[in-house]
Amino acid sequence: MHLCRDIISSHLINIPSHLISSLFSCKLRNSCSFLKTYDYTAIMAMPYMEGADDPEGWMNDLVEKVKNHPEGLKKSLFELQSVNWRTKKLISTEEIVKWMQNLQVRKAINFGYYPDDFHQDHPQADIVHRGISKQNYPFRL
Repeated sequence: MHLCRDIISSHLINIPSHLISSLFSCKLRNSCSFLKTYDYTAIMAMPYMEGADDPEGWMNDLVEKVKNHPEGLKKSLFELQSVNWRTKKLISTEEIVKWMQNLQVRKAINFGYYPDDFHQDHPQADIVHRGISKQNYPFRL
């Protein structure tokens, strides 16, 4: 069985870089280590929910902060948003795929999105598949 812990990305983005280690070692919370205690840590990587002016830059900053920790990328799962809850509009499948590809370029290996509205096919499964498939987006990580 794998254990996973959610953390909200604003805790990573909105605190000074020198305190990021404290967050992962839980000195700011419960004196436990997310990355040591859990098999995976799910990070809500949702720039629109956080009110980011530059969603791509915001995402890049988040990945870089996670990357600075031993096994940070290996044991973190980036949870992307498929809906902008502030505007109540769907985020385009193309933008979600761009985020996924950008995560891959930065060596992040675990990511997904929420919500998955399979009744309305959002995000569009065929576009997501083509966007992250080894056949169409061949990155060797």
